[in-house]
Amino acid sequence: MELIDNELNSYRKFIAGITRSGNVLRMYCGRTKRFLECHPEAMELDEEATRSLIDSYIEDRPINSAKEVLATAVRYYWSYRFGKPYFKRYSPRDFPTNDSINEELEAFNAFLAKTKNLKDVTIAGRVRAIGRFLRTVFGATRFTRDAVTVEVVRSYLADSTDSLKLSTKSRFAGDIRSYSAFLVETGHKSTAYPIMKLPLSFNNRRRVDIPGRIDDADLRVLIESITPSCERSARDLALVLLMGSLGLRRSEVAFMELENVDWSEGVVFVRHTKSKASRRLPLTAATGAAIERYVTEFRPKADTRRIFMVAGGEKGDGPMSPDQVGCAVKLAAEKAGLKYHGTHTLRRAVVTNMVAAGVAIKVVADIAGHEDISTTMGYLRLDLKSLREVAAEWPGEVRHG
Repeated sequence: MELIDNELNSYRKFIAGITRSGNVLRMYCGRTKRFLECHPEAMELDEEATRSLIDSYIEDRPINSAKEVLATAVRYYWSYRFGKPYFKRYSPRDFPTNDSINEELEAFNAFLAKTKNLKDVTIAGRVRAIGRFLRTVFGATRFTRDAVTVEVVRSYLADSTDSLKLSTKSRFAGDIRSYSAFLVETGHKSTAYPIMKLPLSFNNRRRVDIPGRIDDADLRVLIESITPSCERSARDLALVLLMGSLGLRRSEVAFMELENVDWSEGVVFVRHTKSKASRRLPLTAATGAAIERYVTEFRPKADTRRIFMVAGGEKGDGPMSPDQVGCAVKLAAEKAGLKYHGTHTLRRAVVTNMVAAGVAIKVVADIAGHEDISTTMGYLRLDLKSLREVAAEWPGEVRHG
């Protein structure tokens, strides 16, 4: 036991250098302590053996709202032990210089900027993913577009993505289809069309009984569990209501500014969107009251016009990041005793409720900020029984700015 305590003391110092949140520090140390108590041999094994042990330990845990925290905690233990990130980060410097690939990435970037209504950060992510793909496959060999075939993509997925996180591999499906569209545009239809039709999916080990949305009863429990009596709880209630009643993304909430709320008309302007297209949504009475209370009674004075600020021991002292919004809602759900699977479940619940209430799909897509209706349809992978049981109302008439 003394060996474990000594190891945890060193691990605690390591985590303290990553986060200043006391809650996060306690959660990580508690979960790592349980891991070491179950597997004290982890303190002596080499890199690969420890990684294998950690992967097996995470896989054996039940899928619930705490699994993500546990996984992060024990992976950080591996990083503490061996002095490097658990997941290898991609860097172009790890590959030989290839001017033909660099030119291709510049052309792909220009294509996305010109033809797609995407944020700069989204474009950069797609170009980076395709850069990894091309550099891995072609190395220092001169690149030609007709060499990108469906067989090459299949081989890359089979041989070169094992070290990537599931979320990164899943995003690659959209990235490679976007690049395939670019290849079609530049006259390589015969090789690009088969890639666009390739079924790209990854086993994320989610069980079929995990809901794609938070149900109405759990949403009420979450809302009612937050008593707006201090800065953090008042803020968190407003966050939950914005996502749970209007279906906003966590990034849209994080970047919301004071001028985005029109109190006289009872609407909120959503400007920092994924597709760059702004929209105007009606505030429910409860959501408007929660925002007003936070801003007038609890929000600290600051130079920024962003509404939501970090509080209660969270890292930093300025406006919240999208990740911090997600973490705040996650902690609120855990305190409420709920199984929680991300802020997107709140968004999906809003979309599902609107469809069940008879709102036209095109209107739902506009409210959710989807450029393509097929994206909206992807939110509705629920059976008819689930749709019939939804009864929440969508407030008011939607007006677009």
